Amino acid sequence: MTRFWIGAVIGLLLAFVGLAAQQMGAARQQAIAQSAENATKIALELASAIAEGQAPVTALTQSQGELPPGFRALAISAGARTVLAEINAGGDLAPPRRLTRDEKLYYDLAFGLATALAINVEEGARVRPEINVLAGREQIRAAAPFPRAEGGPGVVVVEGRPAPPSLPLSRSLLAFSAALVGFVLLGRFWPAGQGAKAVALARMFALAAAILGSISGAWVGVLTAAIGGYALALAIASGGVEQAGKTLLKHNFAYAAVSPALLALTLLSFFPMFYGFVLSLTDTTLFNLSQPLLDRFNGLANYGRILGDFQVTTASEGRTLINYGNFYWTLGVTLAWTLTNVTIGVSLGLGLALALNTQGLAFAGAYRTILLLPWAIPNYITALAWKGLFNPQFGAINQLLQAGGLEPVSWFDQFGTAFLTSLAANAWLSFPFMMVVSLGALQAVNREMYEAARLEGASAWRQFWSITLPAIRPALAPSVLLSAVWTFNMFNVIFLVSGGEPAGATEILITQAYRYGIEEYRYGYAAAYSIVIFGLLLLFGLVQAQAGKRAETAR
Repeated sequence: MTRFWIGAVIGLLLAFVGLAAQQMGAARQQAIAQSAENATKIALELASAIAEGQAPVTALTQSQGELPPGFRALAISAGARTVLAEINAGGDLAPPRRLTRDEKLYYDLAFGLATALAINVEEGARVRPEINVLAGREQIRAAAPFPRAEGGPGVVVVEGRPAPPSLPLSRSLLAFSAALVGFVLLGRFWPAGQGAKAVALARMFALAAAILGSISGAWVGVLTAAIGGYALALAIASGGVEQAGKTLLKHNFAYAAVSPALLALTLLSFFPMFYGFVLSLTDTTLFNLSQPLLDRFNGLANYGRILGDFQVTTASEGRTLINYGNFYWTLGVTLAWTLTNVTIGVSLGLGLALALNTQGLAFAGAYRTILLLPWAIPNYITALAWKGLFNPQFGAINQLLQAGGLEPVSWFDQFGTAFLTSLAANAWLSFPFMMVVSLGALQAVNREMYEAARLEGASAWRQFWSITLPAIRPALAPSVLLSAVWTFNMFNVIFLVSGGEPAGATEILITQAYRYGIEEYRYGYAAAYSIVIFGLLLLFGLVQAQAGKRAETAR
């Protein structure tokens, strides 16, 4: 019973801490946005006053009382490389001075904004931003240009550090109290027994999550905190933590022996996976990497954009075009790619294994060695070789077609032919693995069974279907699963052979994720794409495992 109450208290505290952190983040974002808005307003007013002929020192002095604490304002002549007037962070007026080497940013800002202003005047519309605003946790900066007849363009800069926000504890305390009341009531009226208490605790946390979510309006963060708190509380309440500690002490030598491998696995596999999942909940790009992680958080928005885009076709100039960037088109191509490759690889590999397993076959060892060469050569070299074979102008395949009086084929201009090029390259790479597995399984089959079948008059096909296939299925099934997973994520062949041509039509999920992350710098979106791929493969593995169990039970 003591464990239960300890777990309940810890769970409630975690839910409270989660809400407090969420509210702190929201308050910080609000403070940053407010500071940026105030700085922008002051910079625009100062630039306008100077543009109308007011002296920079006079304009800045008049705005001295409007500057937030810790902010400073500068009026800069970029052409003369001079700070014309400056109100420093302490509120004091500093004398004019030359720009330092570290202040080249202001020089670039002035010329950039002056250029934008000139372009907008010439175009008669605002086609480029005429102000520059940086809003982050560490710094706020707003810059606005003003034309200056002598010395070239000028710029007003208002910058500083936003004040730390205060946590509004009233809502947090209210939510914590509501969760505590819910726990007491459910624990009081629920039937006695530790199992029932655990169920009551689960329901209490569901209630707490609903209360916290309705108050804060941030369902994702609150539900995560509530579920995490509940999981820890339930582990303590049910004795799981205590049992884990006893097991760890009892088998301490075994755990110490495997701890280096566990540490390596954590650093090389589990942590990157966890970081990828966290990154998938943000809108991280190349341009906001410097912002804090909480400032980039966007919840499940990336998953919504990936899974919620059902527009596979688009209309253009009276024609219906396929949207090759659509997730479901790419998923369909990936499934077709995996199914056709696994079918070809298994069929070709098994057929060659049956041929090599023939008794008395001369030079069987030499054949086996030659057929293993495609698997022994690095696959990226093989992929590049196949790309060269399919080169529309110099490729050997087109030259053979022309030698036979046929027209050369532009292999990468149509979806079907481009898909075929990658399919041929991957089939060449995949059949040796299935051949080796099948050959090993075939050599373990008792040949007396074939003798008995022949005496009974069974045909070769009947022998294969009734003896060979059931005997090799236990070895073949996991190999097919591995082959499917490898093919599903076969990056090198698609990337190096077809390159996704034409226009991304032959991209598969893994190469599409690469395009988003490496070429478009959409790191958060690419991470979400990768998590979706992982989920699909996990689902496929679970279904395959269940099918295998049912097949074993049936036998």
